[in-house]
Amino acid sequence: MYKIIIKKNYFYILSMYLSISPVYWVPWLSVNSFTILKYFLVACGLFFVFLYHLSLKEFFLPKGVFGPIGFVFLLLSASSGFFLTPDFYSIVRTFFDFLMGFVFLWCFYLLQRKNEKNFEIFSVPVIVLAILGAMSVANYLTGVPSLYAPTEFYEQALWTSGFGASRTGWSNGISLYAVWAICFAMTSQRASYRFIFFFAYVCLLGSQIVCAGRAGILVSLLAPPLYAMATRKGKLLFLQLVIFLALFLCFGNLVKDSLRVDRLQASSLSLETIDYFSANRISSYIYALDLSKDQIWGYGFGRDDLKFRGKYEIHNLLLRFLVEGGILLSLSFLIFLISIFFLKDKCGRYLFFLLPRNPQIASLYVVILSGVLISMFEPNALVGSFQLSCLWWASVGSLLGLRRHCLSETSSLVTCE
Repeated sequence: MYKIIIKKNYFYILSMYLSISPVYWVPWLSVNSFTILKYFLVACGLFFVFLYHLSLKEFFLPKGVFGPIGFVFLLLSASSGFFLTPDFYSIVRTFFDFLMGFVFLWCFYLLQRKNEKNFEIFSVPVIVLAILGAMSVANYLTGVPSLYAPTEFYEQALWTSGFGASRTGWSNGISLYAVWAICFAMTSQRASYRFIFFFAYVCLLGSQIVCAGRAGILVSLLAPPLYAMATRKGKLLFLQLVIFLALFLCFGNLVKDSLRVDRLQASSLSLETIDYFSANRISSYIYALDLSKDQIWGYGFGRDDLKFRGKYEIHNLLLRFLVEGGILLSLSFLIFLISIFFLKDKCGRYLFFLLPRNPQIASLYVVILSGVLISMFEPNALVGSFQLSCLWWASVGSLLGLRRHCLSETSSLVTCE
């Protein structure tokens, strides 16, 4: 009986946590109290999942780069960066970021390995965050609801940064939920569900547009074509074109301002123009490569004195690892990412080749690839801000758990003869 209770508890707890993980404030709680609540939820969810599988004597973790060995190897590859880190807090925070990512991966691996309802756990947060996104859009258009962020955060009006700590953080944080919304819309059997998830996608994308977080907007806009290419569904491209044209006709100036297209309206494109359009990302990448040439073993984590022009972080995860942790850490994490795309199912078939005919595999790969794309433009995507990237780690864990079965060319699971 207690096993059934535990099983129900972790389903609701994990859904609740994923629903508020990109959220940094709510009107009725202080920021500190809300943060404590989030950590309490994730701790309880992980505890119940691990306890349930230990009680069944089926506590199996992934092997290789995705298991404990991979986690330890990643830490060892970052050892030079840890050694050179000037303060203990930065060491603990970096270790915690890696640890929580892997623990969340292992958690959802265990669930998917037992054919648990991971996709249902993901669907609830999509709807919750779409509602919050719709509130920020309504606040921009009508001023209602009249909510303001706490004084701890820079942006105050609801529409400027949603319920996040900043406009880029909110846009990046909800982008993978927008990707999942598209995936659910295309795999749902009922027409009513497809409409709900398409509307959720529009709400999330609209919230990103009004707060002008460009990396998140890019990922959300690329989700439909990525899924269409993965599953060979050309009608999805037409649908996205209709959605984008409708948004552009209704909010044309806002869309152009959010994407800062005016920065590219020059007589000729040049490296300087592209750098200006990308908010100095090109210059910061060159700066990072120059730093790494002088010290390939890294300079240490959390060093503000290494920021570009004294105040800008390096907006690329692998380049940040290269500067802070050294070349070994950057290469190790790159191997980790590449390995995801060479997974085989229990029958020895590469999952990547099942994309056109298995919606579950296609959805997971589109979400994972979208997270990697964000990491190319943001410094703390995937590692560095667990609250904003936990959905990505959960998706990787679900993919690893799914490969433990022999997969059919549909969304169902079959037994390998």
